[in-house]
Amino acid sequence: PRDGRLIVVGAGKAAGSLAMGIETVLGDRIDDGCIIVKHGHETPLARIRTFEAGHPIPDSAGVLATEELLRTLHGLTERDSVIVLLTGGASALMVAPAEGVTLAEKACVTDLLLRSGASIDEINRVRRRLSRVKGGRLLYHVGGASVLTSAA
Repeated sequence: PRDGRLIVVGAGKAAGSLAMGIETVLGDRIDDGCIIVKHGHETPLARIRTFEAGHPIPDSAGVLATEELLRTLHGLTERDSVIVLLTGGASALMVAPAEGVTLAEKACVTDLLLRSGASIDEINRVRRRLSRVKGGRLLYHVGGASVLTSAA
């Protein structure tokens, strides 16, 4: 809708490429945005801010970037729209430890799972339990805004 804001958020190793495409198509229609990409994969964007974070082991940069992503979503209403871009690596890059879980604990668990040979599906099942944003919990932060998700 033209009377509300359009916000773009996302995370993943290819989130920068998707965000670039969204900016090409929607341009000045985008009011704000925040994506999180792997260290060394920053994409020059005009309307969407890019933050780099650790992958596959979560780091403090991911915590700070996720806090900024959540701030970007703060105060949305039913008149607003959010496009969520999620690509491979998002589960490591979006870092918001669950109550009672530290970043160091999340990093240690991730490292142990990676070394154990666990599949990405198994790792992500554990990551969901240790997070305030994974497993659909990101939706709690969009208020009444409409959401379109692009997962690649």
